Amino acid sequence: MYGYRRRHGHGLRHAIRPASTGPRRRAAALGALLALITLPATACSSSDSAPRSKSPAPSATATRAAPATPAAPAAPRTPEAHEPTPDLTPEKEAKVYTPADFCKNKDKLLEPAKRIVLSVANAGEKGEKNGTMRTMGAAEPKLNCGPGVDNDGYFETDAPLGPYYVADNVTVRLLTYDGVTQRMELQPAGITTLADVVKACAAGATPAKPYTCGGNLFYATLDEKTGVVTHLTGIFQS
Repeated sequence: MYGYRRRHGHGLRHAIRPASTGPRRRAAALGALLALITLPATACSSSDSAPRSKSPAPSATATRAAPATPAAPAAPRTPEAHEPTPDLTPEKEAKVYTPADFCKNKDKLLEPAKRIVLSVANAGEKGEKNGTMRTMGAAEPKLNCGPGVDNDGYFETDAPLGPYYVADNVTVRLLTYDGVTQRMELQPAGITTLADVVKACAAGATPAKPYTCGGNLFYATLDEKTGVVTHLTGIFQS
């Protein structure tokens, strides 16, 4: 009986000997171990519902200021549309001047011994110079400008009349009035017509149509060397 028990115990020890671990069991154990290791990392990463995006730090190349590009030269300004600048000469300007125009542009319109205003009392008389050159009885009037002046300016003749020689080919433009447009205009005329208009206006009469009176004032151009009148253009003064 005793011997039997010893054999039985010896057999029991053989029965509970740990079985050898096969390849499948080793793989299962390794998988369980990896699951335990990766669990904390998974739990930490799941604490945030969505990954936070972080802007990448600017590189030295990106933050470096780009070299300044030289500014292109400014394009020349296109002149604004406006009326053409007047010639400002008695022989070419189509505008009918008034004393106010001379007050505003005195330095441009008037030039001593070259471009002046004449108050003409008579014209067309024959002179002794060259036997044909005509003379005018005229004087340079005084221009009155300033605040409170009638019509923004006027010419006043207080100087004694003197003779002014007129060139044989003098250019004359006299004042006319267009009843349709109701505008003063300039029309070419000869020295004889000038004399007739000046005479009628000086007497307070109405000159022959289409001419009209404007105070017997004329914008005159003189020859700088001889002082002879070469151009006469009527000025309107009411």
